[in-house]
Amino acid sequence: TEQLNTMLLNSARTVIVTHMRPDGDAMGSSTAMYHYLKQHTTADVRIVLNDRFQHTLDFLTEGPLVHDMHIFIEDSKPATDSIADADLLICLDFNAFHRTDNLCPLLESSTAAKVLIDHHLYPDTSSFDLIFSNPPYFDNALQAPEERRNAARHTSTGLSYREILDFAADHLTS
Repeated sequence: TEQLNTMLLNSARTVIVTHMRPDGDAMGSSTAMYHYLKQHTTADVRIVLNDRFQHTLDFLTEGPLVHDMHIFIEDSKPATDSIADADLLICLDFNAFHRTDNLCPLLESSTAAKVLIDHHLYPDTSSFDLIFSNPPYFDNALQAPEERRNAARHTSTGLSYREILDFAADHLTS
């Protein structure tokens, strides 16, 4: 977490991206991260989406955020420029760049530091500088033959529930 804090505090231009056809968890996590960064960093923060989210989620993007969000299929230039100018990309709710559709080549070619925060199995570890992914959810259970699957699913090969809860208690504020 120190590495993430350093990346966030040193960033001048942060871009948040999520998967194509963003759903509630993609938009909720993106807008929450946007508001957190606007309150706790001095970075210029943008959200870049491949395509528009459902109108039932419009309430998440009310206020000044609407001016800091760019949708590639509606106007590709500001979306492309935001990614090109970023020094930090925060990738939420997807495990590989191909899940961003048109944004994929822009993200792959970006020289910005890349952070993945996700809950899907098998993140593309070669594409990101820092990964927070899929806390374990089995404790003392039968393990699979694949080590990667065990690391993602079992407390015996990754974080324990106690470590996750202690971290959350130390870092979450009301």
